[in-house]
Amino acid sequence: MVKVRDFKDLIVWQRAMELSATCQDIVNSLGGPARRELASQIRRAASSVTANIVEGHSRPNRGEFLHFLGIARGSLKELESHLLTLERVHRHHSARLNRALALSDECSRMLTVMRRRLPPPGTGSLNAQRCTLNAQRSGRRRSDAD
Repeated sequence: MVKVRDFKDLIVWQRAMELSATCQDIVNSLGGPARRELASQIRRAASSVTANIVEGHSRPNRGEFLHFLGIARGSLKELESHLLTLERVHRHHSARLNRALALSDECSRMLTVMRRRLPPPGTGSLNAQRCTLNAQRSGRRRSDAD
């Protein structure tokens, strides 16, 4: 198990970045009303997912981290809604759109699991909690991780 030293080590952030790039490709391929109506909203929602994961990771306590993970998940659901609108209303179908929807689902599940696995408040600093979480993932006890 790789220790999370930076937000770039978070798999959920890596997947969200892939989703953002895929959405940018989709937007670049749009024309007509779909481009005018949805392009900016898709770009902003996709960017918000990654930005909120990063901001939450940089916060010093669990409550703030959870808050920003919740915002990231909300932005992710907004993005998913825009992508589904693109598919259903604007009749846009592509392998990229299918990939974006699959990545959205994967990121949503990862954010949910991440929120559940963060240790409860009052168990020390968030950095200590992150060490505990990493140790739990690798099967070691906290005392072994120090």
